[in-house]
Amino acid sequence: MGGALAQALEGFRDVWNHNRVRTSFALFAVVGVFGWSYSVLMPAFAHDVLHLGERGYGLLLGATGVGALIGALTTEAFGSVLQPRTTTSWLTVLKAPQLREPYSWTRTQSGS
Repeated sequence: MGGALAQALEGFRDVWNHNRVRTSFALFAVVGVFGWSYSVLMPAFAHDVLHLGERGYGLLLGATGVGALIGALTTEAFGSVLQPRTTTSWLTVLKAPQLREPYSWTRTQSGS
């Protein structure tokens, strides 16, 4: 017990003591919390709110892929111009409302 627990705590201490790794873990945590609910709830959102069938849901997933491709190409094109920390911060700020918007729209559409 002590060996595995001690190693896990040592790993967390190392993460905490390195600013870049700590920042990366924090960003992964934010995306994991909000992004996970997005991907899990998307089928229900497509079916119940947008009244889309399988084809519409596939188009929504395709749009997500197209957005990821555009983001990757934009990062490649302007990655050498912008500082990585600035780029990551702005992309996180811009993405957060997009993850929240479908849920707030769902509440207004359902009348609650």
